[in-house]
This record gives sequence, structure tokens and C-alpha cells, in this order.
Amino acid sequence: MLSIADSATGSPQQVSLYGTGATAGSFGVSPTSLALGSVGVGQTGSKTVTLTNSGGSGVIVNSVSISGAGLGISGLSTPFTLGASQSSTFTVTFTPAISGAVTGTVYLTDNSPTTSVSIPVTATGVAAPSHDVMVQWTASTSNVSGYNTYRGTVTGGPYAKLTSTPTAATTYDDQSVQAGQKYYYVVTSVAADSTESGYSNEASATVPTP
Repeated sequence: MLSIADSATGSPQQVSLYGTGATAGSFGVSPTSLALGSVGVGQTGSKTVTLTNSGGSGVIVNSVSISGAGLGISGLSTPFTLGASQSSTFTVTFTPAISGAVTGTVYLTDNSPTTSVSIPVTATGVAAPSHDVMVQWTASTSNVSGYNTYRGTVTGGPYAKLTSTPTAATTYDDQSVQAGQKYYYVVTSVAADSTESGYSNEASATVPTP
């Protein structure tokens, strides 16, 4: 009850006050540290962070930032309010430009009693794996001077010639492939007078990712 003394009739004036006590907001994160592991150069690795408010009133997340080369944050826009007993998530990403270990920190500030939270982050950039496709065939029973190898990205062609001149070997190592791509190969034989045969049967290969 609030009592106000004044010169008006009926002084003091009485004002009834009502309220309900609430537990202050309690801001937490999970996990409390992040290890993104090894990620190939030019690739992206990620981990999810969960924010929780275990208190009885809302917590305002004022800002979020991150340090560390190649590290980033997505899925979180500040400021925002995390209501009582609510949770939210965001993603920490790592896209290395070079090989090597990286350490960084996610920083969050809020209006709860903890006022700020930091999450240490570790990650390692590694050289992206190189791939090749070895094409092999049976030698022609005719008298030939060499073979040409062709490659396409659609079954049945069209095909592009990979050999600048016919090769005597019955193998071809294609080192110009891309991760995740499927290729189709055919071979021709070339006679001594430079006459080229038709395409061989088609063979295919899918390059792993990454």
C-alpha cells in the first residue's frame, strides 16, 4: 500500500500496489567450447550453439561477434529477446583459406546477471585432397600408332579430347577432375596413317567429395 499525504480532502491518499516476484533471467550456452576439427581449404565446416534462458524473465542478447581467421556466424541477428525458459540456436562456421590451426572466440553480451559469455573455438585448415581418374583399356589387336582419350560429363557425349597427341600406353591418368563430379570416358585408336577409329565403349567414374 502506498500512502500519499496532501492537502486534499481524504488525505492521506491510499494506493494499492500489486506485483509478482520473478526469477531473473539466467543466460547459458551449450556447448561451452567448440572444436570444428579439420576442414579442407575452400570447404566449410560448422557446429551449432544453443542459447538458453533458464530464468523467469526475458534476456536480451545485445550483440554477438567472433574472432579467428575463417570463422563466422550465421542464423543469429541481434538484438533479440530470449523469453523465460526459451532456447535458440545459431551456427559457427569455418571456411579456411589456407592450411593451419586456428583459434578464436565467440563473444555474446546480454542484460542478464552474467552480462557476457565467451565460447572458445578451435579448428584446423588442411589441404584439400587431390583426385585423379585412371582410365585403362585393352590394346587393339590391329597395328596402331597410339590412342586418344576423350571425356564428357553426360553419358553418350559430347566428349572432349584429353590427349594432345596419341599415346602409346593403354592407360591415361586424368588429373584435371573436380570433386563430386561424374565423368564419362571413351578411347579411340589411331592408325599409322593417322586414321582414327570410332569411340570405344563408355566407362564412367565419380570423383569423391571433397
